[in-house]
Amino acid sequence: MIARLAGDVVERLPGAVVMDVRGVGYLVHVGPRLVGELS
Repeated sequence: MIARLAGDVVERLPGAVVMDVRGVGYLVHVGPRLVGELS
């Protein structure tokens, strides 16, 4: 039971990490442009 749960977490974790990294990169890329337009 615990091993299967851990396996599920390990399988899903890389995708979640990749999405987080992409999200941060997107914010870093788009954030300054949005701030420039708003100010």
